Amino acid sequence: MKKKEKGYWKKVVAAFFMTLVVAYALAAALFAINDHTNFQENILDFDRTFDWVLTTDFEMQMVLGVLSVVFFGFVLSKVGEKKGFQNASDHGVHGTSRWGEVEELKKGKAISSNNQFGENKPFKTLKVEDGIVLGKTPNKNELLILPENTTVDNSNVFLIGASGSGKGQSFVFNNIINNTKKTMIITDPKGELYHATHQIKRDQGFEVFQIDFLNLDQAKYNPLDYIIKDIDAKKIAEAIAKNSSKDGKEDFFFTTARDLLTGLIIYCKSVYDNANIPVHVKGEFYRISEDENYLRELCEDIGRDHPAYAYLKDASVSDGKTRTSILSSFAQQTAIFSLKDVESMTASSDFNFHDFQERKSILYVKIPMKSNPVEALTATFFDQLISVLYDIADKNYGVLPIKTMFLLDEFANLGKINDYEGTLSTCRGLGMEMITIVQDLAQLENKYGKEIGRTIINNHDTKLFLRTGDVETAKYFSGLAGDTTARMKTTSNSQSGGIFTNGNNSKSTQEQYVKRPLITEGELMTVDKNTCYLFVSGYYPLKLEKAWQYVIYGDFLFGKDRKPNYLNYREKYLRFLDKEITPIYDNFKKDEGTTTPKIVDSSSTSVSIEKIEQEPKEDIIITKVKPSESKQEIEEIRHNDKFDLMAQEFLMKNFAENQHDEQVKKNDSIEKEEVLEIQFDSFYEDFGEIDAEKEIMNIVSKSSHLTEETINDYNDSFASLNTYTDAIKNEDQTFNAFVDFVDMNDAKKEINEDEAILMGE
Repeated sequence: MKKKEKGYWKKVVAAFFMTLVVAYALAAALFAINDHTNFQENILDFDRTFDWVLTTDFEMQMVLGVLSVVFFGFVLSKVGEKKGFQNASDHGVHGTSRWGEVEELKKGKAISSNNQFGENKPFKTLKVEDGIVLGKTPNKNELLILPENTTVDNSNVFLIGASGSGKGQSFVFNNIINNTKKTMIITDPKGELYHATHQIKRDQGFEVFQIDFLNLDQAKYNPLDYIIKDIDAKKIAEAIAKNSSKDGKEDFFFTTARDLLTGLIIYCKSVYDNANIPVHVKGEFYRISEDENYLRELCEDIGRDHPAYAYLKDASVSDGKTRTSILSSFAQQTAIFSLKDVESMTASSDFNFHDFQERKSILYVKIPMKSNPVEALTATFFDQLISVLYDIADKNYGVLPIKTMFLLDEFANLGKINDYEGTLSTCRGLGMEMITIVQDLAQLENKYGKEIGRTIINNHDTKLFLRTGDVETAKYFSGLAGDTTARMKTTSNSQSGGIFTNGNNSKSTQEQYVKRPLITEGELMTVDKNTCYLFVSGYYPLKLEKAWQYVIYGDFLFGKDRKPNYLNYREKYLRFLDKEITPIYDNFKKDEGTTTPKIVDSSSTSVSIEKIEQEPKEDIIITKVKPSESKQEIEEIRHNDKFDLMAQEFLMKNFAENQHDEQVKKNDSIEKEEVLEIQFDSFYEDFGEIDAEKEIMNIVSKSSHLTEETINDYNDSFASLNTYTDAIKNEDQTFNAFVDFVDMNDAKKEINEDEAILMGE
């Protein structure tokens, strides 16, 4: 049975009430004619007219009933009649495309059936199945979710969303919250995704990381740390070179310079510990530039068997203008690594990509929103990350230990990722899914070219259209929806007879079947803000409603003032997850081993915190900072130890003499590095064999337990030098400790509007 069009029953109800009104007027008229009463009085006196209808003879009741039914049918036909085109895809004369139904995707197991959400009831929504939230069924509290076990060939999603189309509020936020089992790699152009969701992900059991390619001094990433084989060096060189070329031309000088970069990377990795591009690779380049014979001699020294030899040889035999052009191209390709911030960022690494497969993790990658001056770096980052994940899967029977989702908003700003189209075609088998978000097709084609750009699009079996301002993009999706057969009614009038004779007028209506796009370019470019279009391989396109996060999650993420609101739900959410209440996330932690996710926020907004409990940590970082704008003093600190007055006085005296112009006072803030520079020789002479440096580090490693009052209104980490007046000595007159450092680093806070994030494990 063919399903009725949207709004059909509303039209039936409207026609029914119109018929009741007309039937009542008709009854009043028949009453007046049959019983010689006044029509106006009959209209005004409902009871009398209704009694007449019930008591009049059967023939009169039949007349009234038949006329009412005829009128109802007439009104319904007119109300339901569409002007212009009507769907006739069943005829299939000119095309068979039509709008698909959500139930068709459910029956095909393309989408989840566990999809009921509660409008403004977040904890009902949080029970839906894990997966990619695409939109919602019109006029129903049902989400369209692409689950892990979908029958769609791949789970890659290509999303078109112009600026202001709601891609963040209707897609990105939903999918950060609704995926609780996979490692997630998220691009975060504005930084708001991290601030609004990282505590939620922590509470869901994720390890949380952030790297910032906008403020390059916040975290470190050395591309050379991931080079194991010479092919790895070649990939890095290709990524750097491609993203340094604006016109995409790859002539002899370009390719030779790229090979030179490959060779120098391989060589530096073989001779330098912790090799990096700014210092070691570019250092070798400067030697080559200054000495025409240096590269030739280098090739002779390393010999033909060295993996770098083949890449260096062509440049080594060049001279004159050819050599100059090659070196000029090399300088252009690596120019980004001459920037001071980039040099600092790429000197070492704070975390390792392998960590993302040790435990489910989420990595927020902050990138510039507009033009990206470090495209070579961001493209290399993602290229290496994908390569490492492929290597991990290769060593694990072809499957990642933890399934991984890439959610790449502002994809075109990342730079050109090597063989991204190939990744899309093979990633599902490894347990990876890619969500690629661009504003229009022009962005993609400008970066990858038209041919590769279309291949990238085609390797996403699910495509979601939110809005575009680009005609070519609208044209593509109109073509993707296909053509349909439409029925069109035409009416013509004709008159018979001559000029001087009375003629007869006749009116005729004809139906024609014509070809038209299921949805035109103009309709796509003027789409309603709440509407989106879904295209899934193997199914007819669907017209959906956007799944706004503030509708399906209520104020779970943001309050009515649009400020972060999760902390007000956190305790209830942890109970929902059957977890214990824990301290809020420390996003400046130093993990065991080599992994150190570093995230620093410079916000200085002061907010209140519900509960603070900090445990002692082995590794600490002490920095000197300013108090918050409120300048509220510390009210209470609970200390674990008391320290000898003489040791205190010695430290203060020497610190004042060596570092400051005046005596250090109680609660002065000092940096750890400054303390370690103090000369302890005189202390050894006065107090014997006590190892002062060892003692101070023992104390520093003991973090104090803090109260809410301790850290209230403080925006950054600090160390306080406490000067106790009580001298505590034991029987042997030895010291219990050397100096009291109250480690406030655990209380480091990152502030985003009214959200407080405490730094502490």
